[in-house]
Amino acid sequence: MVVLAGLGTFLIRYLPLRLGGRQHKADPSRISIWPRLFGAIGPAGVVSLLVVSLISLLRPDQLALDLPPLLAGLAGVLLGRRWPGGIAGSTLLGVVAYGLCTAYVGV
Repeated sequence: MVVLAGLGTFLIRYLPLRLGGRQHKADPSRISIWPRLFGAIGPAGVVSLLVVSLISLLRPDQLALDLPPLLAGLAGVLLGRRWPGGIAGSTLLGVVAYGLCTAYVGV
């Protein structure tokens, strides 16, 4: 099962790169849907992992305490996209925003 999961993960990352350059430029009706489909798997996978990771941080009975730090962290990541340092700076800003908001709310 681990080997199959690893192979599937590899193919999800490899196939969009491999098939991405094979679009027919002469005839738009011949453009395959596969490159677009595989290209959408990356962002969809990131969003899926994000939702699964974040949903465990929300407690339904204390949503007013749990939601602000979560939103602050996400906002920090989004605002950090302009931060020099790429994804590392964005992640760092999101973590700092989450930590500061958690300390402020007192979760």
